[in-house]
Amino acid sequence: MTGKIKLVHSGGNSVSVAVPTNAPSASEVEFKLPQSDGSSGQALVTDASGNLSFASVAGGKLLQVVSTNKTDTFSASIGKQSFSGAAISVSITPANSSNKILLIAKLTIGLESDNDIGFAFFKAGSVITGATADASGSAARIHAQTFSTGYEQQHNVMGLYLDTAGGTSQITYDCRLRHGNNSTSGHTVYLNRDHGGGTGDMEQNSMSSLVAMEVAA
Repeated sequence: MTGKIKLVHSGGNSVSVAVPTNAPSASEVEFKLPQSDGSSGQALVTDASGNLSFASVAGGKLLQVVSTNKTDTFSASIGKQSFSGAAISVSITPANSSNKILLIAKLTIGLESDNDIGFAFFKAGSVITGATADASGSAARIHAQTFSTGYEQQHNVMGLYLDTAGGTSQITYDCRLRHGNNSTSGHTVYLNRDHGGGTGDMEQNSMSSLVAMEVAA
């Protein structure tokens, strides 16, 4: 008796199930197979008591990647304590509401005056507060910023945030710009250009990107 069950195909190929090489701790080891097949992509797992079942693979698997590369320009005149409209956006439809959405942004931004300029992530039209700084007095809560010292400057600003999908319907994420100027009359913020907006051979144009990646929970 070899302690092996061998199933032989009529063509000669075989599949074998064998007992462990070393004696198990219990006198008998019994595994109970599930009563039905699992779903595509699932694996056979145990509850540590010999009961086997099909379950989804462990989280962390990258399911999909969508991205927007914005090569044209965007501008908006906004007053203090205000965000622009969507400067760049991307839409993704999650497979599971518990899955994570990893957002990566690279924005090239400019301002018409000398001051702070930055952006925040928005989800379905509302700012993602978890992707901004903690509240501190009347200071603006944003995701990332830089300081513009001249109206002919462009600045690369990066963003990274892990969100929870929260549903399986299509989600639109976007980035909106904000400046730190205290004037109520409004100042213009720019994406992919500076305030000068020149087109001569001494000028350089830029682009911005927003990526959303779904990761299994």
